Parts: sequence; structure tokens; C-alpha cells
Amino acid sequence: MKKKTDRVNGALSTGRMAYGVLVLSVSGILVKVIGLLFKIPLTNMIGEGGMGYFNSAYTIYSFFYMISTAGLPIALSILISSSRGEKKRSKVFSVALALFTALGGALSCFMFLGAGLLCDFISNPGAVYAVMTMAPCLFFVCILSAYRGYFQGYQSMLPTAVSQLIEAAGKLIFGMVFALWALNSGCSTPVVASFAVLGITASSGLSMLYLVVAKRFFKAGTPDGEFLDDPDVKTAPLLKKLIKLALPISLSSAVLSLSGLLDLAVVMRRLGHIGFSPELANAIYGNYTSLAIPLFNMPTVLITPISCALVPFIARALSSNDKNRATNGAKSCLKYATIIALPASVGMSLLAEPILKLIFDDTLAKSAAPLLSVLAISIIFVAYTNVTVSVMQSCGKIMLPILSMAIGGLVKLVCAWVLIGKMGMVGAPVSTVLCYVTMTLINFTFLDKMLDIRVNLAKMTFVPLVSTLLMALVASFSQTCLETRFNELSCLVSVCVAGIVYLSVLLLTGYIRKEELQRLPVIKKFIKKTQKDNMKG
Repeated sequence: MKKKTDRVNGALSTGRMAYGVLVLSVSGILVKVIGLLFKIPLTNMIGEGGMGYFNSAYTIYSFFYMISTAGLPIALSILISSSRGEKKRSKVFSVALALFTALGGALSCFMFLGAGLLCDFISNPGAVYAVMTMAPCLFFVCILSAYRGYFQGYQSMLPTAVSQLIEAAGKLIFGMVFALWALNSGCSTPVVASFAVLGITASSGLSMLYLVVAKRFFKAGTPDGEFLDDPDVKTAPLLKKLIKLALPISLSSAVLSLSGLLDLAVVMRRLGHIGFSPELANAIYGNYTSLAIPLFNMPTVLITPISCALVPFIARALSSNDKNRATNGAKSCLKYATIIALPASVGMSLLAEPILKLIFDDTLAKSAAPLLSVLAISIIFVAYTNVTVSVMQSCGKIMLPILSMAIGGLVKLVCAWVLIGKMGMVGAPVSTVLCYVTMTLINFTFLDKMLDIRVNLAKMTFVPLVSTLLMALVASFSQTCLETRFNELSCLVSVCVAGIVYLSVLLLTGYIRKEELQRLPVIKKFIKKTQKDNMKG
């Protein structure tokens, strides 16, 4: 009877996990689309210079955000899900909320009071107003993250997804309204950029309020498991466990965030060294971060759910001493990451300018196209990095990803410093490619030597690579033939035709099997409906 109950509970847990991944995937895609809808008119409204100030403030904010919130929500969700009894779970949440509130308040004050020093560090003094306006956002986001960790501990992902959508939509509405008001009032470009940033702060506050209200109406499921042995649920041991769980994840995130902050400082300083004025360097950086980077980040939305699903799968397999299952799971996820990321990498690199012109002003798109063409090469390596990091974390090897990220970040900084001096702004995306190539090679070495998970990359990538090359030829030919007649529309047609060719080759070669397709929820539902209709007929 107990075994049957365990199987039922396991099935329900797996179902909740799959539903959670699906919910977060959909919300992630919508958030990215809304974010792009925000940046397109904002870039056209305040120009490259304004976006330079906006993105400088956002990069500084992201550094503090990752330090304060990367590991704590995950640690909180683990403690919530592993604690027995509502009294203990409430204590876990209240301790975490107090910690998050104190940390958010301290970092917000530091960011606000130290805005001038931070902007001097990145050689962009004009961003000081935007940094000061962004500072309160850290306080809201820290509290918001505590509530997200609470809901995730109950495997309830819907409140998190809704809060992300509120945050994205609020950023779009408030940011545009505030920036338009400042622009019509005749404010200077740095001040207009700070009003656009104010939209992010306001949307974070609104998202936080939603989660506070949602928790009041949330009905928790039946608690299971046991993690806290102390019947009195004392604060000090609980706080120690929270920090112990959060610290490794926060460290790995801090390495990448610090790399991004230092990268900003390197870009601005090196452009200044080779003769660009601070205003022109800021405009170039604004073009790069507002046009090239958002499109570069789009494919990762489809890779992240794969990484999320991989962690519990491998953890369960290893807990059952099923090494083969864990290895096959890792290889399967790397295969799906290849299928998604390889064509995105090549396609975006080849069609960078037409894709950008579909969305942005032609002049801005032309400036950003060479940068996106280079940056897109790293999409496949970003995908491999995300999946391999998830494999190592699920195997308990927390320090290995930190080491590879640190080395990759160092490679990026050194290469950016040297290459920007020789190649101009193109050196920045080249250094990013070299960073992720380095991290990918190190991570695959760790999988092979430390975890005994050997991946034959040549075998795994051969068919997708051939399919991608055929896709690229079709896309280039189609774009050349249709460009003069259909202008921007030719890009959409070329992408659709190339996508059909790519999937057709994968299916014809058997790289994607019919059984794998039938596991996909949408196709599975369609097949069942078709079978029912046939039976009725």
C-alpha cells in the first residue's frame, strides 16, 4: 500500500514539476516579447545615448540583484518544500522574509548613495540619475523574491509567472509613459533615461504587492517530508541552513554578474582610450545592449526550461543509483539544446541585419548588425553552458560551475580589453564568444573527468550541423531572391522556409524520432484527438 502511495505521490510531483516548467516557459517567452516591445519604441524615442544610460544603470542593478536574490529563493523553496507542518513553513518564510528585507534595504541604500562612485567606475557619469532611480527596485525585488521562493516551495509556479508578467507589462506601460512625459517636458537625455528606469522600479513594486495579496489567499497543499528536526523551530539554525544552501548558488551567479559589470567598465574605458568621447562611447554601448543583446537572449528562453527539468531528473536518478539514466538524461537534454540553439545561432548570424530591420530603425539596425552577427555565434555555447551547469549542480558539484564561470569571465575581460583596442566595439561580442567557448570546453571536461559522463559532440552535432548548413543556404538564397520585391517581409519568409527545411532533414534522417515528437504535450493531445475521431468515424 505504501509503495502504491509513493508511486502516486511521485507521479503527482512529476506532474506538478512538468506543469511548473510549462507555466514558467510560457511566461518567460511572454516576458521576453514584452521586454522587446518595451525596448523597441524606447530606443527609437530616447536614442542610443539614452539607452546607454538606461542599460548602464540596469547592468549595475543586475549585479546587486544577482548577489541578493540568485540563491536565496532557491534555498527558501528547498526549505519550504522539505519542512513538515505549516508552523515550521511559516517560520521558514518569516525568517527568510526578514533576511531578504534587510538585505534589499541595505543594497538599495548603497546603490543610491554610491551612484556617483559606481558611475565613475564604469566611466559613464551621465548614468547617475538612472542608477539612483533604479536603487529602490532592489528593495522591492528582494521582498518579491522571498514570496516567489515561498510559492515555489509548494511547487506552485503560477503566482511567480503572473508576477513576472505584471512586472514586464508594468515596465512597458510605466516606462513608456514616464519617458514620454519627461521627453515632452524638455528634460535632458540622462533625465529622460532615469524616468524610463522609474517604470522598472514602479513595476517591481506592483509585482511585489500582487504576491503579498496572493499569499493571503493561497491555500497550501498537504506538507510532506522532513527537514527541520528542532520542534521549536529556532531562528539561528534556520538562518544558518538558509545561508548554507544559498551561498554556492549566489557565488556562481555573482561571478557572472561581476563579469558583466567589469565588462561594461572595460568597454566604456577602452572606447575612451581609442578616441571616443564619453557621449559617443555611451551611444555605441547603448546600441549594442538595446539591439544586439535582447535578440541574442531570445533563444535562451527555450533552453532554460530544459535545464530546469534536468536538475530534478538527474537528482532522482542518482538517488536511485541509476547512473545510466542520469547520463542518458544529460545527453538527451544536450541533444534538444543542440536542435534549438544551433539553427538559432547560424540563422541569426547570417540574417542579423534583416532581422534587426524588422524591429528597429534602419540606421540603428545597420549599426548593430555586425555586432549581432558575431554575438549570435555564442548562442550554441550558451546553451551547452546552461545544460552542463545544471548537470553539475544536480550531481552536487556546486564549485565546478563557479570555477568555469570565473575562468570564462577572466577570458572575456582580457579579450575585451585587447580586442576593443584593435577592432573597436566588435571586440566586445568576440570576447563574449571566446568566454562561452572556454566555459563549454571546461564544463565538458568536468563532465568527462569528474562525473564520468562522456558526450560524443561530433556524433551529436553532425546531423543538426548538416541540417543547419542546408537551412543557411536556403535562407540566404531566399533572402537574396525576395529582398528586392518584398523588402523586410522577405526575412520572415526566408526564416519560415529555412525552418521547414531544417525540421524536414532532422525528421528524414531519423535524428528526431516519431516517439520523441509524440511525447510533446501539444502533439500528444492532437494524436489522441485524431484517434478518437477515427474511432467515431
